[in-house]
Amino acid sequence: MSNQSSNEKKAPMALFIIVGIALMFGGVAISNNPAVKSAMVPLKEQGLPIDPGKSIAVIGVFLILFKVFDMFYFGPLREAINERNTALERSFSDAIDLREEIKKTKAEHDTQLTKIEQEARERIQASVKEAQDMRAGIMAEATSKADALVAKAHEEINREKDKVMVEIRQSAAALTMMATEKLLGESVDNERNRKLVAEFIEKAEVPRA
Repeated sequence: MSNQSSNEKKAPMALFIIVGIALMFGGVAISNNPAVKSAMVPLKEQGLPIDPGKSIAVIGVFLILFKVFDMFYFGPLREAINERNTALERSFSDAIDLREEIKKTKAEHDTQLTKIEQEARERIQASVKEAQDMRAGIMAEATSKADALVAKAHEEINREKDKVMVEIRQSAAALTMMATEKLLGESVDNERNRKLVAEFIEKAEVPRA
């Protein structure tokens, strides 16, 4: 592709140079032609020093110089400008791609951050629920143990109370028997009397709260 483009550039350049040389030498030849010189004398006398040969030669030189300048100055300048434009377009395209990549990365980052926050929130809620369940379990266990201790204490109190009441009844019966013996002056210590005294004490006992 580059060789074809180079050949295409060389062809017009060679054509311009050939045409320029031809015009330059042709103009010189026309300018030196006696017939042309004699034909130009009336114009010079009228104040119009026109020399078509020189004009043609100047056009030929201009064509040659134009291609030379185009090859060594304008051409490289155009290439530099085109390369600069291409580089700018590439940089602009890269900037657009980079912006899109940044947007994509930011979106992914936001999505990941939202996911992390959601997971953290769920973990915190799970930890709070676990702590609440643990607290409820501890409270239930403590309540159960406290109830058991209270029930056991009531049982022990009732046993002790019954034991004391038995002892009190026995002491009261013995005291009653002793008091009766002193009043009657004889022994009343027999099974029937003991039974009557026990029944009396039991009926006279204050009811429990």
